[in-house]
Amino acid sequence: MSIFSLFYEATNGIINLGTSFNPHQLPNTSNISKMKDDDDRFLDLMQLSLINHNHIDIDTDLEPELDTHSDNHCYEVVDKANITFGKTNCGGRELHMCGYSYQVKKENVKTTRWRCVVRSPACPVTIHTSNVDDSVIHWNGVYHHHAPNGNRELIKRIIARIKSRVLTEPYPVVLIAEEEIRYAKLTKAELAGMPLPSQMESALKKYRRKHIPALPSSLDFKIPLLYQSTWSGEKFIVTDTQRKKVGGRLIMFGSNEQVDLLLNSTTWFCDGTFKTRPLIFDQVYIIQCLVGDEVFPAIYALTSNRQRKTYEEMINIILQLAANRRVVLPVQTIVSDYEEAWLLAVEKMLPNVCRLGCWFHFSQACYRNIQNLGLAKLYEDDPNIRLELKKFIALALLPRDQVKKF
Repeated sequence: MSIFSLFYEATNGIINLGTSFNPHQLPNTSNISKMKDDDDRFLDLMQLSLINHNHIDIDTDLEPELDTHSDNHCYEVVDKANITFGKTNCGGRELHMCGYSYQVKKENVKTTRWRCVVRSPACPVTIHTSNVDDSVIHWNGVYHHHAPNGNRELIKRIIARIKSRVLTEPYPVVLIAEEEIRYAKLTKAELAGMPLPSQMESALKKYRRKHIPALPSSLDFKIPLLYQSTWSGEKFIVTDTQRKKVGGRLIMFGSNEQVDLLLNSTTWFCDGTFKTRPLIFDQVYIIQCLVGDEVFPAIYALTSNRQRKTYEEMINIILQLAANRRVVLPVQTIVSDYEEAWLLAVEKMLPNVCRLGCWFHFSQACYRNIQNLGLAKLYEDDPNIRLELKKFIALALLPRDQVKKF
């Protein structure tokens, strides 16, 4: 029977539900109309029909010795000269050959039995390799019922790099996946087989949650090594103290480069944030420094409270860092909000420094007073009143000698 006759009968059998099909090899016939629109399933069914016409039992466990002289017979399955090995997602062994991949099914002293990784629907191809030289010595004589995927090994290497970065970098998993795919410079054909970053997002997040330590529920915790250093290997923890003086625990972070910038800057900008803090801490306090025309974050502090003693301890630690480096702090101006505890701490620890209030916080304070005085509706509805009230906010931008004239 010619290949054209087989193709005709296979196609005719799928469309007309002929008797040439083994019912154990086909899905329920009620789904055939749906499968006709699915190119991959359609081709799979035709290949299964061809196997049936050649009287190959896909469920057989007989595995004839590979005939190395009949290249045409096993061309699509075996290529002894091009075998590579890799790892599965779980760390097991995987064999790659002719665009197909195999995983270990059974292993004994002399040989290893491999089966095709495609399990839905299950591909019947199995091969044996020697444990001495990893050469192929047996093939069960069945052809794959699916197209080869020569990019599988490449895709797995890319995904392995993505997973490695997901565990060692804090960036969003989708961003990491996009970068690795871009770095790989894949062809259009390779990109077609690569999962989209959005498709991998859920699995990558689950993978990260499984391997990254859970967030602590109390202040009595050890900082994992991953978070004690920068990406370049520099120490990132400035201090980690848990004493009554700071009312719980105080952790200050900053690299050597950041600390050097702070200790050589004449202007600091300081503020705390509460919305993005770890729940077991009261706030994240950030000290930034002016370098040229740019502002850089220098110190991140996790504090258990917002008390004056805690702020004094923070400034004292910075003074100790300067003393250890034999640096005289050149800071002349500290800009912050109007938190009294912080201002009093600065006044005590750095008495010669000029303290300036943040205009943004000043504007907020003015508007709160407008609300407290019952002027909020007039402020919103009457443009003339709004202009006059805004003039009070603008006074902070004028030199003091000009403010006295009003």
